[in-house]
Amino acid sequence: MTKCCSEYSPCWTKVPVAWLFAMPYAADFPVIYVNRIFEHQTGYQAREVLGRNCRFLQYRGPHAKDIHEYVDKTVTRKMAAAISQGREFTGEVLNFDKKGRPLTTFLHLFPLFSDVSQPNLVTHYAGIQNFHTVTYLKLPEMRPFNPSSLSYTLRKNVMTQKLDDEDPENSQLGLMELDYVTFPHLGLTIEDLSQHELEGILKYLDMQSLLRLGATNKHMHGCVHTSSVWHNLCIRAWGPRLTNSVTDFSKHLGWERVVKELYTLNAVTWRSFTVGGTVWPNRTNFSTCSVGHKVILFGGEAAHAVPLDDTYMLDLSQEAPSWTPLCQLSGAVRPPGRWGHTLRRLGEHTVILFGGCGATGPLTDVYVIDINVDNPTWQEVLPSSRNPHPCPRSWHGCCCTSEDSMLIFSGCDVTGRLLYDTWQLDLSAKPPIWREIPVAWNPSGRLGLSVVPLEDDTVVMFGGLASAGPVRLRSNDCFTLRNFSAKPSDDQPPTWQYISGSTLPSGAETHGTPPSPRLEQVIGQLGGGRVIVFGGSVSAADGMPFSRPFICDVNAERPTWQMMDVKGEGPPQAWGYSAAVMDDVRFILPGYERGALLFNELYELSILTPLEALYGEQQQQQQQPAQRPNEIVNVHRQSRSPVELPTPLPNPLEMPDIMRLAANHVSSHYAGPSTSNETFNGNDLYFHHRPITGWRSQQHSLRSSSSEESVNSIAAPEHPLRPEPSNGLPPGPSSFVPIPISQIATPFSAGVSTLSYPQSPPEWRTTDSDAMDDT
Repeated sequence: MTKCCSEYSPCWTKVPVAWLFAMPYAADFPVIYVNRIFEHQTGYQAREVLGRNCRFLQYRGPHAKDIHEYVDKTVTRKMAAAISQGREFTGEVLNFDKKGRPLTTFLHLFPLFSDVSQPNLVTHYAGIQNFHTVTYLKLPEMRPFNPSSLSYTLRKNVMTQKLDDEDPENSQLGLMELDYVTFPHLGLTIEDLSQHELEGILKYLDMQSLLRLGATNKHMHGCVHTSSVWHNLCIRAWGPRLTNSVTDFSKHLGWERVVKELYTLNAVTWRSFTVGGTVWPNRTNFSTCSVGHKVILFGGEAAHAVPLDDTYMLDLSQEAPSWTPLCQLSGAVRPPGRWGHTLRRLGEHTVILFGGCGATGPLTDVYVIDINVDNPTWQEVLPSSRNPHPCPRSWHGCCCTSEDSMLIFSGCDVTGRLLYDTWQLDLSAKPPIWREIPVAWNPSGRLGLSVVPLEDDTVVMFGGLASAGPVRLRSNDCFTLRNFSAKPSDDQPPTWQYISGSTLPSGAETHGTPPSPRLEQVIGQLGGGRVIVFGGSVSAADGMPFSRPFICDVNAERPTWQMMDVKGEGPPQAWGYSAAVMDDVRFILPGYERGALLFNELYELSILTPLEALYGEQQQQQQQPAQRPNEIVNVHRQSRSPVELPTPLPNPLEMPDIMRLAANHVSSHYAGPSTSNETFNGNDLYFHHRPITGWRSQQHSLRSSSSEESVNSIAAPEHPLRPEPSNGLPPGPSSFVPIPISQIATPFSAGVSTLSYPQSPPEWRTTDSDAMDDT
C-alpha cells in the first residue's frame, strides 16, 4: 500500500465508513450497491443511486446540471485514469450531499477480480468513503426546485412496442411521446411517474434487470411484479406466437412464473395419462398434428405393409378424452392410404396433408381438412399445372410457415434416391402454385429429417439419414434456411447455413453437448431461436434415454447444444411422426410396449408446469399447518441446474463473495494498530439497522435463546458516529451492528435473508420477498 493510503487509513478506521460497488464493464460504470451509511451521510436513498455513475455526488444537489466549479478536475482525471487502467486510487474529493452541503470525501477505490474463469478480468470496483462536512466553503443556499418553473418542456420520442393483448400477432413497433424525461438533475424521481409511464420504461428491461429493480424497495417491487410487465417481456423475448400459445398457462401460473420457467427451463416435466376410444387396426409410420386442444391422426402402415386411409381425432379439452373416427359419412372424400407422409397445422383450425408412400409408390398430392366444422371432410388441393411440381416423395421434411404457405425439403423418391431440393406451396394464389426456392447451396439429401419454422422468416432442419457419398448415416446436422420468402434478386436471398454438424466429412463444428446422430426425431421451437430435439432412431450403442431433450439457440453468435434436466419418466420410444406439438410447449406422444404403439396410454412433455402438478402444489399448501405470526420458515428449495444461456458478460460471484473480496483487501492493508491505537476488522462491514421492535413488526426478527435478549447484546460497542433521525427511520435510539461479511445476502436475491441467533455458526434463512420493507 502506498504512503498516500497510509495517511488516509485513520479516516476509515475510527468510524464506520460508506461502501459502494460498481460494475466497470457496464455502460457508464453504474453503482450496484451502497450501504446504509452511504445513504445516511449523503442523503440519497439506494434507489436514487443504483444504476447511476457516482459522479453525481460532484453535482451540488439533485437538480444541478454540471459538476460544481470547486471540484478539483485534476483529482477526478487521476481517478478516471486509474479506473481505466484497472489500478487502485486513493485521494480526497469534494462532494455534495442531497441538500447541497459540501463534503470532503476521503476515497479509496480498488478493483475486484471475482470471475474464477477469468482471473485477470476486473469485474467490480469497491469504494470506501468517509465524508466530512466542509466548513471553509461559504455557498449560497439552494433554492427549492419547481418543475413548473422551466421555460420549456422536454419531449423525447421513444421507440416502443405497440402491444395488442387480444391479438399479440398484430403487435407492432410504434412511437410513444413522453411529456418529459426523467433525468435525475430535474428532480423527477420514479415515484413521479404514472403506472402507465412506468410500465412503458420497465418493458425495455430483461428478466434479470426486472428482478434486480424489484429488489431495491417495496414501491418498485410492486411495480415490477405486475402481469402486464411480464406479458410484455414474454412478447419481446420469445415473440407473439409463443406468447399467444402460453396464454392458457398464464391464467393459472401467472405471467411472471411463465416467463421465469421459459427462461430457466427448470419446470420441464414428463407425465402419462390414459384416454378412451380405439385406433384400429394397430399401425406405425402414421402422422399426427394438433389444432388447439385436438390431436389429429391420419394413415399409417398396418401389418403386411398395408397403407391406411382413416382419420381419428382426440379432444383433450374434454373431461374424458376419447379417440373418435372422422370422415365416416358415405361419399366423404378420403385421401389414398399412405405412410411416411406429413400432417401439419395450417392456420388456426386447418390441417394439411402432403406426400407419403401409398400402394403404388410415393405421392405428391395435397389435401386439407377444417377441424372446426360439424362434419370435417378432406378436400383435395389442385395446384396450378402451369408451374413445376415437386416429384413424389416420402419421409420428407415439412412445416407451415404461415396461414397460406407450406415448405418441404428432401425426402426419398420412387427409386430410393435421397432428394435435396426445397419447395414452397403458396395457397394464397388462385389456384395455389408450387415454386422451388432457389438457393446457392442445399444440404445433402436425407430422409427422416425434422423441420420447424421460427418467427423471423427462418426454418430450422435437424438430423435424418443423410448421404455421404455411397454411404448413408444417421446425422445430427443442424441447418437454418433464412429469408426463404425472398427472391434471388433481393439484397438477402434465401440461404442455407450450417449451425452444427455430425461426424460427416462436411460437418460443422459443434459446441456443447449435442444430440447423438438420429432420424425421425421430435423437434419444436421455444421462441427466440431456441430449438428442442429429442427421441428418434439412434444407434444401439448410444445409451441415452429417448426422452432426454436437448436445446440450442440457433440465433446465438455461437450456437451451443445443452442437455436438459427433466422431471418424471418419459416413454421408452419417441418418434417424430407420432408426436403432436400443442401450444409450442407441449408434446403428446403414444406409449410403447413390446414393439407396438399404445394409443390409450399417452405421454406429455410439458415445458411449463402442468396444471395437474399445479393443483397438487395448491392442495399440498392447503394441507400444511398455518404459520404463526412473526415466524420465519426455513425454505429448502430444490436444487436444479437451469439451462445456461450463452452471454458475453463475465460470470462474477454473488454479492456476498464480492464483499468478502473487498473486506479481505482492506484487512490485508489496514489490519494492525493505527496512529490512534485502534484496529480495523476487515471481515466486518458496518450496516445501520432499525431498532429491533421495528424489525419484529415486519416479520424480520432476530431470535435468541432468551426472550429478554435484545439486539444490543449482539451489537458492537457504540461508535462515535450516531445518525440523527430522518425520513424513513423510526424515532428512538439506533445502533451500528457489525455483521460478518460471509453472512451478508445479495440485495438482488429473490428473497429477503434474515439472521437467526444463536447458532453455530449463524446461518441465513429465507423468507418471502413480499414481506420486505422499503429497505
